[in-house]
Amino acid sequence: MFYVRNELFLDMMKILIFLPTFLLMFNPSLESKDSHPVYMSVTEINYDVERKNMGMVCKIFINDFEFVLKKYHKGVDLLNPSSKKISDQWIDEYIQKNLKISLDQRKCDFKYLGFEREDDALMVYYESPKINIPKQVMLENTLLYDFKKEQMNIVHVEINGERKSRKLSQPDISVTFEF
Repeated sequence: MFYVRNELFLDMMKILIFLPTFLLMFNPSLESKDSHPVYMSVTEINYDVERKNMGMVCKIFINDFEFVLKKYHKGVDLLNPSSKKISDQWIDEYIQKNLKISLDQRKCDFKYLGFEREDDALMVYYESPKINIPKQVMLENTLLYDFKKEQMNIVHVEINGERKSRKLSQPDISVTFEF
Protein backbone atom coordinates (compact mmCIF):
# COMPACT_ATOMS: atom_id res chain seq x y z
CA MET A 1 0.00 0.00 0.00
CA PHE A 2 1.16 3.56 -0.68
CA TYR A 3 2.27 5.51 2.34
CA VAL A 4 2.77 9.25 2.39
CA ARG A 5 6.34 9.90 3.45
CA ASN A 6 6.11 13.64 3.53
CA GLU A 7 5.79 14.80 7.15
CA LEU A 8 4.93 18.34 6.02
CA PHE A 9 1.91 16.94 4.16
CA LEU A 10 0.78 15.02 7.23
CA ASP A 11 1.18 18.08 9.47
CA MET A 12 -0.77 20.19 6.98
CA MET A 13 -3.55 17.60 6.89
CA LYS A 14 -3.87 17.70 10.69
CA ILE A 15 -4.17 21.48 10.56
CA LEU A 16 -6.78 21.31 7.80
CA ILE A 17 -8.84 18.74 9.70
CA PHE A 18 -8.87 20.82 12.88
CA LEU A 19 -9.27 24.19 11.12
CA PRO A 20 -13.11 24.09 11.09
CA THR A 21 -13.22 23.42 14.83
CA PHE A 22 -10.70 26.16 15.47
CA LEU A 23 -12.69 28.66 13.39
CA LEU A 24 -15.93 27.76 15.19
CA MET A 25 -14.31 28.40 18.57
CA PHE A 26 -13.71 32.01 17.59
CA ASN A 27 -16.82 32.57 15.49
CA PRO A 28 -19.78 30.47 16.66
CA SER A 29 -22.07 32.22 14.16
CA LEU A 30 -20.43 30.06 11.48
CA GLU A 31 -21.91 26.93 13.02
CA SER A 32 -24.94 25.25 11.54
CA LYS A 33 -26.10 21.71 12.03
CA ASP A 34 -25.46 20.68 8.42
CA SER A 35 -22.32 22.60 7.50
CA HIS A 36 -18.82 23.58 8.45
CA PRO A 37 -16.84 26.62 7.31
CA VAL A 38 -14.38 24.84 5.01
CA TYR A 39 -15.29 22.52 2.14
CA MET A 40 -12.20 20.91 0.71
CA SER A 41 -10.41 17.83 -0.41
CA VAL A 42 -6.68 17.30 -0.67
CA THR A 43 -5.09 15.10 -3.29
CA GLU A 44 -1.43 14.13 -2.86
CA ILE A 45 0.42 12.42 -5.73
CA ASN A 46 4.02 11.23 -5.36
CA TYR A 47 6.29 9.48 -7.83
CA ASP A 48 8.07 6.51 -6.22
CA VAL A 49 11.44 6.10 -7.95
CA GLU A 50 12.07 2.61 -6.53
CA ARG A 51 8.69 1.20 -7.55
CA LYS A 52 8.51 3.30 -10.74
CA ASN A 53 4.91 4.30 -10.14
CA MET A 54 2.85 7.06 -8.63
CA GLY A 55 0.95 6.77 -5.39
CA MET A 56 -2.07 8.93 -4.73
CA VAL A 57 -4.04 9.75 -1.58
CA CYS A 58 -7.31 11.68 -1.62
CA LYS A 59 -8.35 13.10 1.74
CA ILE A 60 -12.02 14.05 1.93
CA PHE A 61 -14.26 15.04 4.84
CA ILE A 62 -16.38 11.98 5.61
CA ASN A 63 -19.70 13.77 6.11
CA ASP A 64 -19.36 15.72 2.84
CA PHE A 65 -18.35 12.63 0.87
CA GLU A 66 -21.16 10.59 2.38
CA PHE A 67 -23.69 13.31 1.49
CA VAL A 68 -22.58 13.24 -2.16
CA LEU A 69 -22.57 9.44 -2.38
CA LYS A 70 -26.13 9.35 -0.98
CA LYS A 71 -27.23 11.28 -4.09
CA TYR A 72 -26.28 8.23 -6.16
CA HIS A 73 -26.69 5.26 -3.79
CA LYS A 74 -28.99 4.20 -0.96
CA GLY A 75 -27.63 2.98 2.36
CA VAL A 76 -24.30 4.80 2.27
CA ASP A 77 -22.57 4.74 5.66
CA LEU A 78 -18.83 5.29 5.40
CA LEU A 79 -18.25 5.12 9.15
CA ASN A 80 -19.99 1.76 9.60
CA PRO A 81 -20.38 0.23 6.15
CA SER A 82 -22.64 -2.81 5.97
CA SER A 83 -20.49 -4.03 3.09
CA LYS A 84 -16.91 -2.82 2.70
CA LYS A 85 -16.90 -4.21 -0.85
CA ILE A 86 -19.88 -2.06 -1.88
CA SER A 87 -18.46 1.02 -0.14
CA ASP A 88 -15.16 0.44 -1.96
CA GLN A 89 -17.03 0.26 -5.25
CA TRP A 90 -19.01 3.47 -4.63
CA ILE A 91 -15.94 5.40 -3.47
CA ASP A 92 -13.82 4.25 -6.41
CA GLU A 93 -16.56 4.96 -8.98
CA TYR A 94 -17.07 8.49 -7.67
CA ILE A 95 -13.39 9.37 -7.50
CA GLN A 96 -12.60 7.83 -10.92
CA LYS A 97 -15.46 9.88 -12.41
CA ASN A 98 -14.36 13.15 -10.77
CA LEU A 99 -10.57 12.92 -10.78
CA LYS A 100 -8.89 12.33 -14.12
CA ILE A 101 -5.13 12.26 -14.46
CA SER A 102 -2.92 12.43 -17.55
CA LEU A 103 0.82 11.88 -17.46
CA ASP A 104 2.77 13.30 -20.42
CA GLN A 105 -0.54 13.85 -22.24
CA ARG A 106 -1.69 10.22 -21.82
CA LYS A 107 -4.56 9.22 -19.56
CA CYS A 108 -3.34 7.23 -16.58
CA ASP A 109 -5.64 4.76 -14.86
CA PHE A 110 -4.90 4.60 -11.16
CA LYS A 111 -5.75 1.37 -9.32
CA TYR A 112 -7.93 1.68 -6.22
CA LEU A 113 -6.24 0.22 -3.12
CA GLY A 114 -8.78 1.03 -0.43
CA PHE A 115 -9.73 3.59 2.18
CA GLU A 116 -9.39 4.25 5.87
CA ARG A 117 -10.76 6.74 8.33
CA GLU A 118 -8.50 9.37 9.85
CA ASP A 119 -10.31 11.64 12.31
CA ASP A 120 -13.09 13.40 10.35
CA ALA A 121 -11.69 12.46 6.96
CA LEU A 122 -11.49 9.51 4.65
CA MET A 123 -8.08 8.65 3.19
CA VAL A 124 -8.54 6.96 -0.20
CA TYR A 125 -5.48 5.26 -1.70
CA TYR A 126 -4.53 4.64 -5.35
CA GLU A 127 -1.45 3.72 -7.33
CA SER A 128 -0.52 3.92 -10.98
CA PRO A 129 0.91 1.13 -13.08
CA LYS A 130 4.69 1.22 -13.65
CA ILE A 131 5.59 4.36 -15.55
CA ASN A 132 8.63 6.43 -16.43
CA ILE A 133 9.13 9.64 -14.51
CA PRO A 134 6.57 12.03 -16.03
CA LYS A 135 7.54 15.49 -17.18
CA GLN A 136 3.93 16.70 -17.15
CA VAL A 137 1.03 15.89 -14.83
CA MET A 138 -2.45 17.14 -15.73
CA LEU A 139 -5.45 16.73 -13.42
CA GLU A 140 -9.15 17.40 -13.86
CA ASN A 141 -10.57 17.50 -10.35
CA THR A 142 -14.27 18.01 -9.68
CA LEU A 143 -14.40 16.14 -6.37
CA LEU A 144 -17.43 17.32 -4.37
CA TYR A 145 -18.23 20.11 -6.82
CA ASP A 146 -21.68 18.52 -6.84
CA PHE A 147 -21.86 19.07 -3.06
CA LYS A 148 -21.12 22.76 -2.44
CA LYS A 149 -20.23 25.64 -4.71
CA GLU A 150 -17.67 26.69 -2.06
CA GLN A 151 -15.81 23.39 -2.47
CA MET A 152 -12.08 23.70 -3.07
CA ASN A 153 -9.67 20.97 -4.04
CA ILE A 154 -6.01 21.25 -3.15
CA VAL A 155 -3.63 19.25 -5.31
CA HIS A 156 0.00 18.43 -4.48
CA VAL A 157 2.30 16.61 -6.90
CA GLU A 158 5.85 15.59 -6.02
CA ILE A 159 8.34 14.16 -8.48
CA ASN A 160 12.05 13.73 -7.72
CA GLY A 161 11.78 15.89 -4.62
CA GLU A 162 10.17 18.76 -6.53
CA ARG A 163 6.77 19.60 -5.07
CA LYS A 164 4.12 21.67 -6.82
CA SER A 165 0.69 22.60 -5.46
CA ARG A 166 -2.47 24.31 -6.61
CA LYS A 167 -5.88 25.12 -5.20
CA LEU A 168 -8.86 24.57 -7.49
CA SER A 169 -12.28 26.02 -6.81
CA GLN A 170 -15.31 26.34 -9.04
CA PRO A 171 -15.31 26.97 -11.95
CA ASP A 172 -11.64 25.85 -12.17
CA ILE A 173 -11.38 22.12 -12.71
CA SER A 174 -7.94 21.50 -14.18
CA VAL A 175 -4.29 22.11 -13.48
CA THR A 176 -1.12 21.15 -15.31
CA PHE A 177 2.24 20.76 -13.59
CA GLU A 178 5.50 20.74 -15.55
CA PHE A 179 8.57 19.03 -14.12
